[in-house]
Parts: sequence; structure tokens; C-alpha cells
Amino acid sequence: MNSLQLSHQVNVESGSDDIQYIFTEDDPSHTSILDSKTCKTIYTAVTEYPGYDVITNVRNSSGDIIGSLEWKDTKPDRVKYKDNKAKGINHWLKAKSLLNPVSKLEFKDEAGRKYYWQKTYKIHLTISQLYYENRPKIPIAKFQRSLESSPAKLIMTPRAYEISDLCVTSFLFQEKNRRRKGRGAMSKTDVLAKLPGNVPVQFGGWSSG
Repeated sequence: MNSLQLSHQVNVESGSDDIQYIFTEDDPSHTSILDSKTCKTIYTAVTEYPGYDVITNVRNSSGDIIGSLEWKDTKPDRVKYKDNKAKGINHWLKAKSLLNPVSKLEFKDEAGRKYYWQKTYKIHLTISQLYYENRPKIPIAKFQRSLESSPAKLIMTPRAYEISDLCVTSFLFQEKNRRRKGRGAMSKTDVLAKLPGNVPVQFGGWSSG
């Protein structure tokens, strides 16, 4: 769902100091992310095809790449965040549960503080919330999937906004990784088979299980 005409019409139950980001597309690898109050583009996620590679780049409002996800078929995707060394996504986002590896993913900020994305499942709805290790019972950010009358959105408390770049990048990459084996997901080989031409990569709506 395109949210450009909807972003000022979104009503969300949240704190008065919370920041809301709106997704223009239902695709973690191909979307713009807007500030709900100003409608200005804060981040973009675009999948590009240099040579025989498939890379999703996350850029900030200045056009600087803050995170890159290199797709792999037989190995885990690789993440490069800012000036840090590239590493496998399973090392950048560490699973905290062996039984359900995508349900709780931990990462660290530049100061070494730990956070984790936790997913819960209710019927056909997947709920993603971000927690800070020192406040394990109160989420500092949450993702709300798109509905018929409302685009997908990421709601951040001021604490999450402190790590806004990392919050957004980690959400996009873990969501892409979660859908990697989902129905209708496209692999690196699938994407390269569509070349020449930059074809937007579609994973289905945020409501996917």
C-alpha cells in the first residue's frame, strides 16, 4: 500500500513523545520510510544488482548508505552496518531461541548495549517489538503491519530513537531474513534471472506470516 496520501491520516495509540515512521511499500527490501508528521523521507531501502550480486542498501535522508544486506542462496545473508566489518546476518542478529530462531533476535549498538527484536504470533498476525535489555518488559519500539485503511508503520519511543539508524536497519534486515523461506519469497538466483533491468523485489505484504 502506498502511504504518501495516507500518512497524515494515521491514528495510532502511542505516547505523545513517540516517533512514527510510515512505510510506502509493503516490502522490506524496496520501500521509502517517511516521518508521519512531516512526510519527509527519512530512509530508503532499495535492492540493487551490481554485477552478479544482489544487495539491499538502506540510505538515510542525506543519501548515505548506513546498512547493506548482501543476499546469499546457500549461506546466510551478509550485513555491513556503517563502518563495521561485514558479517553473516546470524552473527549480527543472534537468535536467542533454538526452537524458533526468528522469534527473538539480539544485537548490540555501538556502545555495546544489547537489544532484541521479539516476534509473537496471534492467528495470522505477526507482531514485532524491540526491547532494551535493561527494560525487558516494556518495548521501546513496535511495528504495526499495514491494514486496508492504514500503511505499515514503525513506532519508536525516544529511547529507540536514540538508535534510529540501527533500529530501522535491523528491522528491515531481520524481516527480509524471516521471509527468506516463506511462500513466494525470491532468492538471489530468482532475482538475477530477471535481469537485465532493475526489477523491484516483492516479498508480499507485511501481513505475511
